[in-house]
Amino acid sequence: MFRLGSFLFAVAILAGCGATVPRHHVWRPWTRTLTDQHQIKLGTTIKTTVSGQTEPLLGNEELLAGKLKDRIDSLLTRRGFVIGDENSELRLFLTYNTERRDRLTSSSFQYSTSYSQAALTTGTGAGATSGLGVSVATAVAAIFQASQSVAGQVTEEITNYTHTLSMEILTKSGDVIWKGESTWDSYSISILHGITPALQLILSNLPSDPNVTPWVPEVKATHVINYYELECLDVWYNCPALPFRIFFEQVPYTYDRQVGDRIFKLESVDQAYALPAFVDLVQTSEYALPLGDDDWSDPLNVLLWKKTQLGGRYLLGPDRKSVNVLIKLVGKPEGYKVERCWLATDEEYRAYDSHLSEWKKTLEEFYDVFK
Repeated sequence: MFRLGSFLFAVAILAGCGATVPRHHVWRPWTRTLTDQHQIKLGTTIKTTVSGQTEPLLGNEELLAGKLKDRIDSLLTRRGFVIGDENSELRLFLTYNTERRDRLTSSSFQYSTSYSQAALTTGTGAGATSGLGVSVATAVAAIFQASQSVAGQVTEEITNYTHTLSMEILTKSGDVIWKGESTWDSYSISILHGITPALQLILSNLPSDPNVTPWVPEVKATHVINYYELECLDVWYNCPALPFRIFFEQVPYTYDRQVGDRIFKLESVDQAYALPAFVDLVQTSEYALPLGDDDWSDPLNVLLWKKTQLGGRYLLGPDRKSVNVLIKLVGKPEGYKVERCWLATDEEYRAYDSHLSEWKKTLEEFYDVFK
């Protein structure tokens, strides 16, 4: 997640209300996965171990390692794996490292409204059958970057931190059958900043059980504003399945001087008590349905991504109510704005799921380049 500058709202006003392809591609860490995937089966028990160091800081890393373990356990459980003990069939070792680097940086940039394509590679690559939603988002982002053509250069001295993750899955006998790596630069010393999409990008190359329904908490009716201000206001989100960043409506309430209290007004969010589900979905989705054009013959056409939709099923709150979550996003110059997010009816969700299945088939055909 990244904090928005208030000047971006002036850009949004000048851009008008129509949908457009965003100008700012999503932040993505460098990732690589190497796998002998046929040995990794859904439902397998897996024991996770986390270790690492944050070099600029002193002291025990146990609490941070515990938070990372909770997050990786949650994401693995969602995929259909069972978190086990020493007798587990597989073992996953997550190692992290944070280094501080003070350096001079010189960067140049180029931008135009041209949407010409360029040679590119994707994390999953041709011939793949999994992780295609993430792959196409990476490819579209690469194309969009290559097509920009306004020139400029900036040189400055900055303090930043390089975060590195390494994950290995081993059999009981100690054979490495899967390895995932990721690294990124950040102004934040905390590796937890942006960790969810970083982990999800790596794990998208593992098998996943679509029948697993994740649980999320439900917000108290009296604390909806509190949650929104803490988790959504002035925040950029990164979605593994989308090439551009996401933000929610930025004015959550007005002030009623007569009663001396805040009035919550957030037109884009239905059932605001389900905000944790909406926030989770924009950070973890591995497939997005493009709505910018009906012609899907070229999935890498950036004009497809002027509008898009995300969907997922959740168990919500202490009663674990089964809910269908849908989110529509509209492109603005500064990123995707959440146009509407809501708890959908079964009929609405079936319609979305049917279209998403067609999109997945389109991606499978597109990436199936070998005889």
